[in-house]
Amino acid sequence: TVEYKSCQEELNKLEVLIAIGAFANHKGGTITLGIADNKHIVGCERLIDKYGSMDKFSNMLRNLIKQSTNTNLYLDVKIEYEQQGVHTLCHIEVPRSTDIVLVKEGLYVRSGNTSQQLTGVRMLNFIKHNHR
Repeated sequence: TVEYKSCQEELNKLEVLIAIGAFANHKGGTITLGIADNKHIVGCERLIDKYGSMDKFSNMLRNLIKQSTNTNLYLDVKIEYEQQGVHTLCHIEVPRSTDIVLVKEGLYVRSGNTSQQLTGVRMLNFIKHNHR
């Protein structure tokens, strides 16, 4: 499963975190930063430049995952960069987690090509059937 985020100059951190949590609670997946919803490559080099380097941007992403989730998922997430002509793409590869991953105390899962929050009975049923 792949999800694209445009984020040329700004990153919606919560949106990225929710996608990471949803992928981890489902089958895993990849979030690619620098591609618009219409699959047009827009790059994220200006966003990376705001943080000073790819390493600093990667560290920010890992710290964000560490601070906003309840597991050690940040240790297993791969962050890789790809050059597409003049544009830079950032791929965040999220493995399926053996633990329930909460994002800011919310439980998110993939449903088709969207991330959905589970609450109440739906949340309990998901935990009961998917994580023993």
